Amino acid sequence: MARDVLQGDDPKFSRRLRLDLKLGSQFRSLIEEMVASIHANASLRSRQDAVAATTVAVDIILANLLRAAQKNKKLYVALSLNANAYTRGPSNPASVSSRGIRRVVDYLSDARPALVKLRVGGQFRNVRGRVVQSHLTRIRATDQLKAKFDSVQTENFSDGAACSSADGQSPTNARLFSRIDLPLIRLKSPERKLIEFQESDETRLMREGLEKYNKFLSLQWIDLLLPDDDFRNVVEGRTPQDDQEPDANENADRVVDLLFQRRLYRVFNNGRFDHGGRFYGGWWQHIPSKYRKFITINWAPIAELDFSNMQIAMLYAMEGHTLEGDAYALEGIGAEYRKLLKRTLLALINAEGQIRPPTSRERPPGWTWADIKDAIKEKHTRIARHFGSGIGLRLQRVDSDIAEDVMMSFLARDVLVLPIHDSFLIYNAWAPELREAMKTAYKQRMNQEIRIDADPSFIETELPEDAIELDQLDVRPLENSIDDFESAPQFAGYRQRRSDFLVGKSDAWKMRFYTRG
Repeated sequence: MARDVLQGDDPKFSRRLRLDLKLGSQFRSLIEEMVASIHANASLRSRQDAVAATTVAVDIILANLLRAAQKNKKLYVALSLNANAYTRGPSNPASVSSRGIRRVVDYLSDARPALVKLRVGGQFRNVRGRVVQSHLTRIRATDQLKAKFDSVQTENFSDGAACSSADGQSPTNARLFSRIDLPLIRLKSPERKLIEFQESDETRLMREGLEKYNKFLSLQWIDLLLPDDDFRNVVEGRTPQDDQEPDANENADRVVDLLFQRRLYRVFNNGRFDHGGRFYGGWWQHIPSKYRKFITINWAPIAELDFSNMQIAMLYAMEGHTLEGDAYALEGIGAEYRKLLKRTLLALINAEGQIRPPTSRERPPGWTWADIKDAIKEKHTRIARHFGSGIGLRLQRVDSDIAEDVMMSFLARDVLVLPIHDSFLIYNAWAPELREAMKTAYKQRMNQEIRIDADPSFIETELPEDAIELDQLDVRPLENSIDDFESAPQFAGYRQRRSDFLVGKSDAWKMRFYTRG
């Protein structure tokens, strides 16, 4: 159920501290002033290493607080104060220290007036002493800290107010921040910690391909053509989430960021490059699927195509068989339980050992958990030997390679494709070419055909019924119908983001990417 965080103070309405986000150079004086104040009241004022650690921590914490305040004044930043939370390595590119973090949080919360609202984290136990809940410490900027941010913006930009326009997602906000690049190829240990590795020819090619893709992506703008209220609900994570595949929570935050979640990377698991490899990092991967049809690439509606029953079809192909029908349908169970059956079957092939059973409320009437598992195994006897084996991670390596083939084939054609594991988003007009590219990439890897499904598009469901027909008859261009749709008052934020992004764009850029005139 969606929570209405705007009605009160909700510490769960938070975004994890990003260690790759820093302030722009215009905030240098504010950072130096704050570092001086921290060390004026401490016994370590002459220690240069402590000053350096404080400076890094101030920069990163303030950047996160500013970005959170831009998006929603009630959004918290969640961070750990644990001494072991900030180890050196690829996930901590600025080498921020736990001591520096604690020093800055103490200063911000103890200042008079306070510069942050502090919600202390910890573990909460029941009367028997068992931990029943735990959460990280959370902070958010007070009006006093926001005033300091506003002063810097006013001093440096004549249009300082624009920096918080369009629901905090305007491209103008980028000038207030700097980013530290995190690795594009990420290898995780069995404990899900990032580990360093020696680059090979294989990982070098992956990295170079992603560098080209991300550079191409950075030239363009991805948005959501939603009314302003609905847009805020989606980007703030205040909508019911769809059931997702087991690995879909690589970034568990429900709050998304159009500006700073647009750089893809690949994640490999268990310290092995044949486990995982899927693409993450795009905000479009984390919104509920029913809103994906409202995504636009350079303000043009998209089509979404996906591989049908992909991982199950791949298992059948590996066993020398072809999957027939819907892998997630069972005789005697209604279509309304398809998501449960899909989640269960994917869990069976992705997990090693036992998986969490659904509650009695989630199950079809008259069906036990054992009944459901037995029925799935009976239907899929040809691949049942893989259940509980954890083979899903090896399948992800193959399906991510297929995704890479599709993405790079369109990059060569100067067309952007956005991946969502086993589905892709592309300009609506390019849907036929995407379908053929997906079929080709799958057959090259699996030596078998696969069905490609197309979800109903924005053009099909939101525009007048005759819009497509009138466009095909050259009576009224489809672009005119889209213009009519987005010209309504409730799309003011969408139009503002477009206007902000297009400022300073050359005619060459518009000829290459912007076809709306």
